[in-house]
Amino acid sequence: MKLVKSVCEAWQEEYANRAEIDMGMATVAPLSMKELLDMCDEDTKREVQCADRLPLSYASSMENIELKQEITRLYNCPINNIVTTTGTNLSNMMVFETLLEAEDEVICIMPTHQQLFSIPRAMDITVKYYMVIEYENWKIDIRALEKLCSSHTKMIVINYPNNPLGLSLSEDEMDALIDLCQRYDCYLLNDEVFYGIGSMKSFAGKYEKAIVTGSLSKSFSLPGIRVGWIVANEEVVEKLKIYREYLFLSPGRWDMFMAKTALRHKNQILKRSNDIISKNTAYLKEWLDNEQYFTGFIPNGGTTAFIGYKILDTTSREVSLDLLEKQGVLVIPGLAFGMDDYVRLSVGLSFEEFKEGLHRISNWMKARKG
Repeated sequence: MKLVKSVCEAWQEEYANRAEIDMGMATVAPLSMKELLDMCDEDTKREVQCADRLPLSYASSMENIELKQEITRLYNCPINNIVTTTGTNLSNMMVFETLLEAEDEVICIMPTHQQLFSIPRAMDITVKYYMVIEYENWKIDIRALEKLCSSHTKMIVINYPNNPLGLSLSEDEMDALIDLCQRYDCYLLNDEVFYGIGSMKSFAGKYEKAIVTGSLSKSFSLPGIRVGWIVANEEVVEKLKIYREYLFLSPGRWDMFMAKTALRHKNQILKRSNDIISKNTAYLKEWLDNEQYFTGFIPNGGTTAFIGYKILDTTSREVSLDLLEKQGVLVIPGLAFGMDDYVRLSVGLSFEEFKEGLHRISNWMKARKG
């Protein structure tokens, strides 16, 4: 398998340590241990405080079952429809490598996280791209999408709430995608790592061949806890479990313990995340209303915004590097998602940091325009 470099991850790795304000991340401001414990009931606090006695051995099958029981409450699905993993990226790779074969075709809705099209392409799978565009309000045209489908279409791959757009699908749009997949009897894989931000429902359980992946890293504000999952039908789950045996035994025992703790308090965590996003997106709208050289749709899901800029003959790479050099602000160039003339920025920072970041971006544009 010949992989190309992941532009977004490589950009963050190279430049994040030079930023004074990191607007390139895609998570909500990470929770501290104290903040997480403050959300917990007294019994849970005592359990965590006694965790210094927890043997750092392999997790038991019962601990894995307990974790899956918490995930079932997130999706209202049977426990036999869940595979636990160490994160969404691994979950997606497991799905691709388990279900796709050389003669298959995959359709990927763009823009999106690069992994979702680079992995199948590296497997020599035929990948077709459907790009949503701003002047059509970033909406999926099902009739245009269907023109890409064929008898070889094995999977339609999406990422909603979307990275980088920060936009969700309505129930009607979800139903239209499901109808299309049913007509071609193909899988629908949705990377739902931003599930819980906004009001979009999950695809889990809505279609027999729907597969959703997720983790604690984005909407749950816990990127340091390396736990993820896959929700699919039992037949797919059994295949994934066989593949998983060749990759790892389980997530780390401490990670599983903390993941259970977090998921038991999902309502409090997601309220915090949505409060942060809501306050920042309200300010983003106000900022865009007063900026003549920037455009963008206000996010209604996810943790990112895709902002267009009105500067001729300037690539998103040049814009991002100049912002970092002149203002100390890290953003992700749109080229990381296959679209230039945009930058991706986080709406998951603390409000003061987010406000200061936008202020510096405004100052950069004023200096640029003279």
